[in-house]
Amino acid sequence: MYEYLRGSVLANRDPLEEKRLLEDAFEILWPDNQFVLKLSEIWAKLKKKGMLIDDRDLMIGVLSIVRDIPLCTFNKSHFSRLQEFNLKLIDIKDILAEVGGLPSTR
Repeated sequence: MYEYLRGSVLANRDPLEEKRLLEDAFEILWPDNQFVLKLSEIWAKLKKKGMLIDDRDLMIGVLSIVRDIPLCTFNKSHFSRLQEFNLKLIDIKDILAEVGGLPSTR
């Protein structure tokens, strides 16, 4: 939600309305203590390897790991670093190919 809303603010859209729309359309998963501990552990391991990823992506990936939910993304390159920590990664391009591509915006 944070990553989306900050883009909404930058685009001069109403963040409260955008937040409401997200909450109506999706179940929002919030961090908990288990998440914070796992996030710290994985961050330290990636840091030692010199393989850190953006904190926003790290948080999204770790939340998926902790909740045992596959992550569907266009950005496999960053998230693939988290597969060794049991991230189940799905390339959204594979799903789009199965359903016939992106819907038209017209």
